[in-house]
Amino acid sequence: MRKVEVVLHNPQWQEAFQVEAEHLQQALGNNAIAIHHIGSTAISGIYAKPNR
Repeated sequence: MRKVEVVLHNPQWQEAFQVEAEHLQQALGNNAIAIHHIGSTAISGIYAKPNR
């Protein structure tokens, strides 16, 4: 069985999203209308299961 770890919110997740969103926007150009940060790592103040 796989172990799942949840951790306190990390403010750096928002910064990491912004960097990735910029890369995606550059790659997709006008094909991307919007890029959203969703999931538990997007919500400040809650525990989250970060991707590793």
